[in-house]
Amino acid sequence: MQIAKLQRPPLDSWIPPPVGYLKFNVDASVNGNYEVGGIGGILRDHNRNHLVIFSKRIGLIDRTGIELAAVLEACLIFETFKWNKDSPLIIEFDCLTMIHWINDFGDVPAVFADDVQKCRVYVLGLICIADGYILCISNH
Repeated sequence: MQIAKLQRPPLDSWIPPPVGYLKFNVDASVNGNYEVGGIGGILRDHNRNHLVIFSKRIGLIDRTGIELAAVLEACLIFETFKWNKDSPLIIEFDCLTMIHWINDFGDVPAVFADDVQKCRVYVLGLICIADGYILCISNH
């Protein structure tokens, strides 16, 4: 896999995927006591058409675990629809740790290893917006 570091776009913009690709934007949130969390996402094509929108309440989990849950949920949703045969998937999120885990599987804590491996199967590309930059991972 290759990692590229690009300048961050304006916060109020959405960058569509290349023609023929699909892009899932996902995010996660936990309350301050790590008691309740939630995940959500939206799958769009290059024409900005909304194909899937999801949100889900998640129980007790840490910040990195909930980000992983959001990415995994997007992968599992993508797997159930016909698009997974016709269009490569790009997932955009904001957890730098997840980028490192996807890129270097050896650094993944054992508790998250199975879920990270599942994500690696489905995703052609990951985009992580963090620390003022976009980090991209591509399998090609």
